[in-house]
Amino acid sequence: MDPFSTLYRQHRDHLWGIAYRMTGNAADAEDLVQETFRRAIERPPADRERSLRPWLATVTTRLAIDQLRRRKSQSQLGPWLPSPVDTQASALGTRAEPSDVETTYSLLESVTFAFLLALESLSAQQRAALVLRDVLGYSGREVAEMLATSPANIRVLLHRGHQAMARYQQRRRPPTQARVEQARNALMALMQSVLAADPEAVMSCLRDDVVFASDSGGEFSAAHREVCGARNVARLLLGLAAKGPPALEMHEGVYNGFPGLIYVRQPQRPRDAPRVWFGLEVDDTGKISRLHSVLATAKLTALDRANQP
Repeated sequence: MDPFSTLYRQHRDHLWGIAYRMTGNAADAEDLVQETFRRAIERPPADRERSLRPWLATVTTRLAIDQLRRRKSQSQLGPWLPSPVDTQASALGTRAEPSDVETTYSLLESVTFAFLLALESLSAQQRAALVLRDVLGYSGREVAEMLATSPANIRVLLHRGHQAMARYQQRRRPPTQARVEQARNALMALMQSVLAADPEAVMSCLRDDVVFASDSGGEFSAAHREVCGARNVARLLLGLAAKGPPALEMHEGVYNGFPGLIYVRQPQRPRDAPRVWFGLEVDDTGKISRLHSVLATAKLTALDRANQP
């Protein structure tokens, strides 16, 4: 095996885990990992005696910060959502090696839509500090070196990051086995109610304050704003089922820690998406609190890779 292949095999998953949590985009994460390895081959660090992983992680983190800042400076038509990943078929990354630092969030929780959307309220530096320290287990000193700042500033970044994550903490629901099963039951009940075209049954699956967000990236027809309230969301779901393109295939799986569905459809109009991913969040009673749909082609690339032999 050539040196590059060995390097890639040893560190790819860890670097992808950093880049995905930083950007929320699987395709961007893949590009950032490739760029990191390109730099490692063309301009490796001068100190060859030390482990290469911290250097690689530093490069990936700084590239991700730049990418995140570019994305946040650009406008998007409609809501922004992370790209879904099949968490039964995809690697979630690895923790820092070696690491004896106690972490706040598990690798699985930190790729849920709820967590990734909560990270959107952080600055790029705060996000990096929180992901590296609270998820991946780097020490404060290591994070300071990676971000070219002081340990004292890392503590400030983490403090502000934790403040920004306060709302997430209040409704935090990590994907335990019981919660995943609860969400699966809610998803199946919702789909049966939609297929039966029963408005009351659909509404019974939803919280009164449910929110439905769609991300088509401006590529396909989708709501340009979040749809709020059980009655409005039920009307939208039933309308999509009645008037939307017919489903050719439907695949259930576990995406970003929770159950979801992929619809493969037969487009009838130029701006009909040929494929749609649906995911959801539920509250402690099993009611659906949020629905997500991702239609943008570039956001679904990780699902293609997960299904490759």
